[in-house]
Amino acid sequence: KTVSSFRGGQEVNRLPDQEQPPLRENQPSAQELRGSPEKPSISAEDKRKSIKQLIDKIPTQKDELFDYPLDWSVLDKDLMERRVKSWINKKIVEYIGEEEPSLCGFICSKILAKSAPQNILQDVAI
Repeated sequence: KTVSSFRGGQEVNRLPDQEQPPLRENQPSAQELRGSPEKPSISAEDKRKSIKQLIDKIPTQKDELFDYPLDWSVLDKDLMERRVKSWINKKIVEYIGEEEPSLCGFICSKILAKSAPQNILQDVAI
């Protein structure tokens, strides 16, 4: 049988013989107790250099680009919406001169499905 009591404005359910530590007002949440790992502070210049180095690693020739290994674990719907979709839309505008939301959505869905680049290209060419 459990005993209900109120401590620090919170109801506490416990077995009668269990010792409970006293609760304090404004007790930190579990999230606060876990804390977040300290991220090293990166200057804007270092971040820009890092991004440029990453971009420089991406091949520019079609065959090399299609063979470039991707880390699919970093691609999720959030990244797709925040970054990739706008880039795809920009490229569509560059190629055909106007936005094509259905084409952009189609390409994004193919990428999220981890389709091979050759397959996406063939599907778009149809």
